[in-house]
Amino acid sequence: MHILNCLFLPGEDYSWLIRILKEVHVLETLKHPNIIVYKHAWIEYHKVANFGPQVPCLFVLMEYANGGNLEEYVKSEIIDSFPLTPPNSPIPSFLPENELLGLFLAIARGLAHLHHLGIIHRDLKPSNLLLNFDRDKITRPNVLITDFGECTNTWINLQSEERTGATGTIEFVAPELFQKDLLTGKLTQGHSEKTDMWSLGMILYFLYFNRLPYTNTEDIDILISELSDIWSIKVPRDQRPINPKMVVLLESLLERDPDMRPSADTIVSQIEHIIKDESMDNGAVHKKARRMPSLLPRTRSVVISPQLIQRLQAFINLEITYGFVVNLTFSIQLRNGR
Repeated sequence: MHILNCLFLPGEDYSWLIRILKEVHVLETLKHPNIIVYKHAWIEYHKVANFGPQVPCLFVLMEYANGGNLEEYVKSEIIDSFPLTPPNSPIPSFLPENELLGLFLAIARGLAHLHHLGIIHRDLKPSNLLLNFDRDKITRPNVLITDFGECTNTWINLQSEERTGATGTIEFVAPELFQKDLLTGKLTQGHSEKTDMWSLGMILYFLYFNRLPYTNTEDIDILISELSDIWSIKVPRDQRPINPKMVVLLESLLERDPDMRPSADTIVSQIEHIIKDESMDNGAVHKKARRMPSLLPRTRSVVISPQLIQRLQAFINLEITYGFVVNLTFSIQLRNGR
């Protein structure tokens, strides 16, 4: 399936036109399973309102993503997991780690492809990551990176570009982009692959904890001040179970020093190894469980009448720790003491 976007081309808004044409040009060069598929673009006159003349419009034919964006998906998955939670109350749930690792790996692969082509996205965030399900909607959705209107190329002389501010959504922008020269007050740092990696780390933090590590994301001035003064971000391990290797990986992505952040290729390799190790560990546990002798006494098959079944009451008590059943007991009681 595909979707057709119709974009009005206002003659007086030259910068907006350049942004749209840049995105179309970038999409023409990208072919990857984790990047939105571009098909065709053309300009023609179109009537955008019932009253008024025809005006030039840019039509873009692109792949249709049927699962919304990642931000919507995370929130909907959490709510659907706890449908009986009272309104306005905190929902004590997170995406399962094996699911979020698969989603994050897809994002990292798409970003690695962009960086291979010398493209810096500059606006990575959950709402710019679209999801596409198979028809059955049973398997995990595929993640597609989109919105390349703010991107740039590493082969451009970034040092000669005028730095007018941080491009992208503030919550996901790297802190070095807010650094200013003490004498001139001008910004001293520009976008790079490492700023994309910071945004990738923020996305991973959001996947794990359904929020960002800031005290205030509504007031822009407070948020920028907090970002400018931040030196390190520590993973709150007490809030949910998390693989120790993922703690190290997440904190490395959110290093204050850009040079300390790993590349997208490194992240892809590390995530693939972590997923492989977890699969092997789970397989070993299941295999060991199959070999474990039964601790229950041997029983004989008996025929129980419907009348007796009605007089039986079964209770199942589950003690659950971090999503794993650690104790399972059954008790059967006869009504009226029989």
